[in-house]
Formats: sequence, C-alpha cells, structure tokens
Amino acid sequence: MAVCLDRVFRLLRFFLLVALWWFSTERSVKTKAKK
Repeated sequence: MAVCLDRVFRLLRFFLLVALWWFSTERSVKTKAKK
C-alpha cells in the first residue's frame, strides 16, 4: 500500500510540475505576443 501511495504522489508531483511549466510558457508566449 505504501508503495502505491508513493507512486501516486510521484505522479501527482510530476503532473504538477508539467502544469506549472505549461502555465509559465503559456504566459511568456502571451506576454511576447503583447509586445
């Protein structure tokens, strides 16, 4: 059970990092378009 939870938390952390990276890139692209 602990191993399953560890895998789930790792997946959640991975998705969170991807979401943050995508959000930052999306914002940078929008700001560049404004300029």
